[in-house]
Order: sequence, then structure tokens, then C-alpha cells
Amino acid sequence: MQTSLAQQIEQTLEPVEKLRIQTRKNLWNRIRMIWVIGVTIVIYVLFQSPMIRNTITGKETSGVLLTDDTIAIAVASSLVFGLLASTLILIIRTNREFSRKAKDSYIRPMMLSIFPQLVYDPTGKIAQSVFHESGLFRRSFDTHKGDDLFQGIINNRVVEFSELNVYDRRNSSSGSTTSKSVSSGFSGLFMRVETGNSFANRIIIDADRLEAIFSQYKMPAFVEAIIRRLMPDYGPQRSTGIQAFDERFKVYAPDEADVKKLLNPDLTNRLIEIYDKLEAAAKDKKPKNQQAIANAPSLFKLSIHGNSLYFAVSDVCLFNFNLRNSVTSSKEVLVDSIQYIRML
Repeated sequence: MQTSLAQQIEQTLEPVEKLRIQTRKNLWNRIRMIWVIGVTIVIYVLFQSPMIRNTITGKETSGVLLTDDTIAIAVASSLVFGLLASTLILIIRTNREFSRKAKDSYIRPMMLSIFPQLVYDPTGKIAQSVFHESGLFRRSFDTHKGDDLFQGIINNRVVEFSELNVYDRRNSSSGSTTSKSVSSGFSGLFMRVETGNSFANRIIIDADRLEAIFSQYKMPAFVEAIIRRLMPDYGPQRSTGIQAFDERFKVYAPDEADVKKLLNPDLTNRLIEIYDKLEAAAKDKKPKNQQAIANAPSLFKLSIHGNSLYFAVSDVCLFNFNLRNSVTSSKEVLVDSIQYIRML
């Protein structure tokens, strides 16, 4: 099944890559034409300056800027700025149009052939209320963005998933200067599944790599203590008695009976398989700073509350298409992401 899925994705991405190459070629041709015309106009305007005209033709100049010189230089400068701005706007718009066309013409049919009972909204996202209901992230964030929303039925279960990028924008003042910073909350694939069982208490399963990170990247004890204090408190931690599972996950629940009810052999094996796939991909990703370690020590988080299962995988983008990067490089990510969705 995985081989056929990989082949299907590869066959879908090939025309998308051709579209990217052709779109990029057309874009650079348009930019080249804009700059040829624009630079010609700039040169003409500069020649209206007596000082510049005399300098280029070898005639003597007074060395003093006249009114005509100032006007010509100001107009030429404005034209150059306009060329830069129009080029940037054209690149952004073309990139968005390429992404929209790729998703509507190629990705939508592919995903609906894999999951025929799903509805796809390329600009939609998981609702902020659903994100908070998961209980996976203990505080609220002021910015909630996302795209590629899928909603519908998979294996007789109601599901919805999308990419999410959740963070805080902060302004800090020091004297007369104000600086802006971004505090990351979550960026990746977020999914909700309606289960057949209902749990009154919330259960959190965290694929926590914090200890592995601490052992791999030596740091002072006081730094470790600060990072540990930044981690969310999910309540009592429970052991499942399954060695392979407990080595990979931390389970938090008020009632140990709920853990036993939830973690049947089928689910534990699927979660272990997902963990091992993500762990293999994450080994070479070294956190850049203390905040990065505190924000993303987890390969993924999972919670169950009521009749819903919530699943959050960090740093996974489903269809992050742009003109700069090859589309085919995202094949493995797509295969793995669809496998995670199927497994849950």
C-alpha cells in the first residue's frame, strides 16, 4: 500500500514540478521585460539632468546641483524604488497563484482519490477553539494561521486536519526604541478525530525528546532548569507497563484506568511506529537556542478528551509549494503525513 501511495504522489507531483518550472520561467521573463523598460526610462530621466548629461558627454560642469538636476535624480530614484516594489509584488502574487493552481488542479484530485469522503479547502484551517480544546498547549496565542483544511470521513470516523502556525507577536520597549519578537507556539500538522469511546478525563500522550536533547547537547544546569520550568504541566504521569512504549512516550492522566482503556495493543504499536519515523527524521535537527528547545522537544503530542482525539505533529507541512524549491522534494513528507493520518 505504501509503495502504491508513493507512486501516486510521485505521479501527481511530476506535473506540478513542470508547472513550477514553466511558471518560474515566465516570471523571470516578465521581470526582465519590466526592468529593461524601467531602466531605459530611468536613463532617459537622468539625461534630463544637465550635470549628469554633461559628465557623460565629457563637457565641463559647474559642480553645483541645479533644480533640473535635483528633479531628475529624485524622479529616477522613485522609478528605481517602483521597479523594486513592483518586482517584489509580482513575485509574491505569482508564487501564490502557482500554489493555488497546483492545489486546485493536482492536489485536490489526488487527496480526494485517497480519501474520497473528505472536503478540501486550500485556504481553511482548524478552528482556534478546536486547537484550545485539545489541551496540548497550556496558554493562548494571539496569532492563529493555517491552510490546507480537510474535513470529512475516514474509516467511518469524523476527521479534520490542516496545517497550523500558532504564535505570539510581542513588542518590547527599551528607552526610545521598540523591538518586535515572535514566540512560537506550534507549527505543523494538527488533526482531530472523533473516536468511538468517550473519556471524561483528559489523557495526554507526549513523544518527549527533552532528555535526549539534554544528553546530546550539554548545557549548564541552570539553563536546563529554566527550560524545564517552561514546559507545560500536564498533571500526574502514568506508566503503561509496556517498555517499548514507556521508553518513547510520557502519558499524563488523572485516572490510570482511562490509560488502560485507551492504550490497546493496536494503538500502542501504531504510535510507536509513528514515533520511530519522526525520530529518524529529527535526529539531525539541532535546536538553535534555549527557546527552540523549550518549544519543540516533542516529536508529536496526542490528547483524548470527550469523544475526540487530537494529534499535533511539529514541523510537518503538507503542501508547502513555492517557486523557489523543487516540488518533488516534498514527496517523502507527503507519504509519511498521509500514513500518519491513515494510522490514526
